[in-house]
Amino acid sequence: MINFIHYKNSSNKKKKYSALIPLLPTIKPKSAWFRRMYVVWEWQGEHSFLPYSAECSAALERSLTTGVNELRLGTVDACLEPFKVVISAMVQVTEYNGVQRPIRRSTVDSGHPFVLGVRWEWQLLYDTWLPYGIRENQELESQHIRGTRSFNLSSLPRYKIDLSNMIQINTGTKFKRNVRRVACSPYRCQVGL
Repeated sequence: MINFIHYKNSSNKKKKYSALIPLLPTIKPKSAWFRRMYVVWEWQGEHSFLPYSAECSAALERSLTTGVNELRLGTVDACLEPFKVVISAMVQVTEYNGVQRPIRRSTVDSGHPFVLGVRWEWQLLYDTWLPYGIRENQELESQHIRGTRSFNLSSLPRYKIDLSNMIQINTGTKFKRNVRRVACSPYRCQVGL
């Protein structure tokens, strides 16, 4: 049964009723102190750390919290079949050639695009799209919401983003790549849970 509160006259004594005005949930201020924090696992790409999917991040977090040292990423995402993660060493290993890349565990707050189910990506080749990193996703989404037409990424200043045409331009070489904003599974692993 839903509880309702009614204040009677000036005595301000609370009485419970099964009808009237429902209790509204307390709305917390949007201060960073009150925001929930979520876990995002990342791997080292050519120039920056790139996020694993929400599903891979959740599986890595479960492995960490349950004491499982190795996770074959192909068990979570078939596209990642050749990779395993060794948590104690914080590396991703390509099993057929032994190449290792650093990984890391990061946190984002509840207002981050990843938590809201949004991811920004850039086109590598043909149908291959790679996600931007945590900071870049936050900046791209903020600029998109503001209606900004073009800007330089603050963490990667050599790249100008033209949101009107959905392209990334290398300011040195003038090489252009497509960018896109896509829906993704929301990241739901909270810190400490």
